[in-house]
Amino acid sequence: MKNIELGIVSDINQDYYLINPVMRPEEIRLGDPVKCSIIISGKNKNISLWSYCPFGFEFINHDETKYQIGESYLFFLNIGKTSLNISGSVVFIRKGDSSEKIVGIRINYNHGEEQSSNENRRSRSRWNCPYHLLPTGTMPNPNKFNDFIYFRIIDMSSNGLKLATSLRNKLLAIGQVLECTLSVPMIGTLCATIKINRVATEQFQEKDYLILGTSFVKFDSVISSTLSEYLLTFGENCSVKSLNDAGFHGHLGNSKFDFSYSKTSKDYDDVLALRLDSYRSSGKLSSEVNVDFMRDEYDARSRILTVKLGGELLGSARAMFHEKGDKTSHERYLTYPSNFPQIVDCLEVSRVCVKPDFQGVGLARELSKHLALLTIKAGRKFIYLSAAGSLNDFWMDLGFKDTGIRYVHKQLGNLEHKLLINDVQKSILGRGISANSWLTSYQHLYQYCEEYGLIEPSLIDQVRLQGFKIVGQIL
Repeated sequence: MKNIELGIVSDINQDYYLINPVMRPEEIRLGDPVKCSIIISGKNKNISLWSYCPFGFEFINHDETKYQIGESYLFFLNIGKTSLNISGSVVFIRKGDSSEKIVGIRINYNHGEEQSSNENRRSRSRWNCPYHLLPTGTMPNPNKFNDFIYFRIIDMSSNGLKLATSLRNKLLAIGQVLECTLSVPMIGTLCATIKINRVATEQFQEKDYLILGTSFVKFDSVISSTLSEYLLTFGENCSVKSLNDAGFHGHLGNSKFDFSYSKTSKDYDDVLALRLDSYRSSGKLSSEVNVDFMRDEYDARSRILTVKLGGELLGSARAMFHEKGDKTSHERYLTYPSNFPQIVDCLEVSRVCVKPDFQGVGLARELSKHLALLTIKAGRKFIYLSAAGSLNDFWMDLGFKDTGIRYVHKQLGNLEHKLLINDVQKSILGRGISANSWLTSYQHLYQYCEEYGLIEPSLIDQVRLQGFKIVGQIL
């Protein structure tokens, strides 16, 4: 079948192959919002569509016009509210149910425009979405009543999305603008308006799909922030810097530092080496302890936040979202008091480390901001961790409270550790912390959370924070 020649054919399945080898055009019925006309001899003539798909269509040759295989014509196509000027070539002519002939047209998309579109697409970095965490979406089918188009997002950039949808969604066309709702795993949902720029059929996860290359009609800060948070968490070779360079803006980050998550075995090995270096320099570990001591079973259940400068790992922190019944890492050393919040309302943090040469430059504070945002976005209320020595003062300056629980960590220099907890939203709203602490730790995070509706400050909160800002101007 691959070597079939264009011409008058009797096998209907071969007809469809000439338009597209995978996608069979859908029959057009009376009342369907699909209309078409053809330019012949400089005149616009309406034609009766027999079937349509994004790659071509069939029409009935009512007046026995002499169409020739290989000839190209200009068509005006209307699909719902979308009007398109397209070029198409005759690829077959077959007999219909009556004596009339059916003419098959394969759409000739403008190769120059397509190439320009591809160049534009390649001008921004694209990230493949991990198969086990593909974002999904829905959009009302603009051409059918009470029908929805469901799709998966295969890859994304700040220019647009590559979508995979069912082959049943045939009344689509390049140039169509669609309103869709995107569901981004572990992050949230958002609305976006997209335009179809490219169509193809491809195998995805061992099944044929209609593939749509789309662009954002408007790439706003909400889309940018949501997608960049997803990519930062799950995308390969993705960091704050690479997102900024690729046109994603609106995510939280200090431009000096490059925040991401440990995703590869090399990333993890670097984190273990950093932990060992940091703990040794603070006197918590002897020189005889090797790097294997710094790994445990909780790493596999965690998101390990990392911060780099010029590609060098400078800091990391381990964040764990537990579900009911999970055993936490702290339960190896202590028992939670009866008034301790439910773990499903908390983010457990441990293994907060900063490279010795970079301690005191604000990296731990920057890590704490990202952990606070991670907690808020996950819909949780508290962060808890344990600290020893002067680090207790650091965390309490950020709004953490002493639970009164103590334990001696025998593996880390027999140091006494305090269990600390923070109501994240209260700290972001400046409740229970000093003006200076809020200004240095939470001011920008508050602005971010307020902009995206992650917190709802009361009038008293607004007055308090305005006072903090005035203090900052004085200082």
